[in-house]
Amino acid sequence: MGAYLRQNGDVDLAPQHDNWVRLSLASATPTTVALSHAPAGELVLLVSDGLDDVPLPDLAALVAHHHHDPQALVDAIVATGEEDETGYRDDATAVVLCPPWKDSRGETD
Repeated sequence: MGAYLRQNGDVDLAPQHDNWVRLSLASATPTTVALSHAPAGELVLLVSDGLDDVPLPDLAALVAHHHHDPQALVDAIVATGEEDETGYRDDATAVVLCPPWKDSRGETD
């Protein structure tokens, strides 16, 4: 929601809504999700709010280590989820999208 507010000019209110979800993956359909493109060869990482507290440098290190094995990367990211002070551990979900790389001849790597 925060990103939506920023895109529509409400930059003052946006930070208060950065953790609000306008549409969850569970309820998404082709008609409710805007089309997006991932450049060939780029890794796209989607994570649930159960992984909000994982520092970006830690995620970057996991990506660097596991970028050739999407399942190992997902497993490593989900394993970083921690319990809070009450012992509660939020659900942690990660999805890795790896559009194939095409070389100059148009062949997929």
